[in-house]
Amino acid sequence: KSAYRLHLIIWKWVTGSDPKDEIDHRDLDGCNNRWSNLREATRSQNGANISLTCRNTSGFKGVSFCRPTSRWRASIRKNGRLYFLGDFDTPQEAYAAYVIKAKELFGEFARIK
Repeated sequence: KSAYRLHLIIWKWVTGSDPKDEIDHRDLDGCNNRWSNLREATRSQNGANISLTCRNTSGFKGVSFCRPTSRWRASIRKNGRLYFLGDFDTPQEAYAAYVIKAKELFGEFARIK
């Protein structure tokens, strides 16, 4: 006996086929399976559309404090590759660099808030 996730059933019902990779919930609510909230995504795109984790201490996605330099570091990952965006004087400056790169790499999948 197999268990199926509701968003996958809805996807197949509406499109007639399985998704190529994954299904992403635009609003991050895994219970909101309205068709307008679902979109096909690669694993990397799906990973870009996440909110801040509980481990984040800067308050900004993609920003961490670098103790050796005493500066704020911006970085982002896509398809396993880490992009180092630089060290900055403030977390806001680091976040601005993150936002630019996130939009470049992920387009509509970039969750910048």
